[in-house]
Amino acid sequence: MRSAAESAAKAIYTQRDTSAQAGMSRRVKKSRYKVDLADHHATCEFNYASLKRLLAALDAKDSCQFEVGQSTLLSVDITDRAPYTTTVTLGHQLLHEASSDVAKLTNASVEMTVRMYHDAEMAEVVAWNRHYQWQARYETPNEKMYHPDEKQQQNKFLRDWLTLCQSQGRVTVDLKTLGLK
Repeated sequence: MRSAAESAAKAIYTQRDTSAQAGMSRRVKKSRYKVDLADHHATCEFNYASLKRLLAALDAKDSCQFEVGQSTLLSVDITDRAPYTTTVTLGHQLLHEASSDVAKLTNASVEMTVRMYHDAEMAEVVAWNRHYQWQARYETPNEKMYHPDEKQQQNKFLRDWLTLCQSQGRVTVDLKTLGLK
């Protein structure tokens, strides 16, 4: 027969074990990133419409440059035309040299390759600064330190960039090529 002290000790340990198990069940497990397909499609459709509007200004040319704001030059190059797709390379460069070390670090150039799908009326980023073949989702941590939603973030960046181009973009015209100077 157990003594009162043994019974009390067993009750305390049982209570600790039960509360520890309850604490583990209360912990929230980190859920895996899930692709929001409707949001992704909406972003790609917006990108297609914006790029189509931007490329309409090109007419028959395969490249052009224009200023965005007062310090950035955006270049647009059509690298491939096919019946159902068009591949466009977008890049930017600063119009003036960075003076501070902080500004030099933030002035990294961006080059995106975007594929437009004419039958689906969607456009998505297929390459970013020479990184290709993006997965819809990445596990974290991963070797290249990509975010779980890296592909979606790139397409949203393109959306924001195209919106900025539409609101603040100015085509720079060389008067010599027009025969005016």
